[in-house]
Amino acid sequence: MPPSPLNEQSRETAIQPNEILAEILIPTAPTANATYEVRQKEALDWPLATASVALKMSGNQITSARVVLGHVAPTPF
Repeated sequence: MPPSPLNEQSRETAIQPNEILAEILIPTAPTANATYEVRQKEALDWPLATASVALKMSGNQITSARVVLGHVAPTPF
């Protein structure tokens, strides 16, 4: 049965129904990253807040920084 037009419009990739994805190449960049979580208990529980940082480095210099805060808003902030 052919896919419906609605499904074709909502595709997130360019792969056709008879194709197989065999490889994904992701370029690497010199990065440093860390995540910190604050929990009410020591056990595996939902964190009260999280913070993740990713830094692109050029030697000892930061060329780009990304910070994500979690559990502080309805969506990641």
